[in-house]
Amino acid sequence: MDVVVSRCAGIDVGKAQLAVTVRTPVASGRFKRVRKTFGTTTAQLMALHEFLDEHQVTRVGMESADFGAYRHDR
Repeated sequence: MDVVVSRCAGIDVGKAQLAVTVRTPVASGRFKRVRKTFGTTTAQLMALHEFLDEHQVTRVGMESADFGAYRHDR
């Protein structure tokens, strides 16, 4: 059986910004996607943390082309 994580986010990590997409469930049984961009300053990273908390995100996947790395928390 597959496990479906209902509240998750993907982050594309760049040198100057982070592009974030959050997926959350809606009443119809489908999912809503919210996209937002953050800078890399401490204040912007704290804002990203608050954004993820507001959407009750439980899992995050990150990608960075500069390092060729991908992380997926299960």
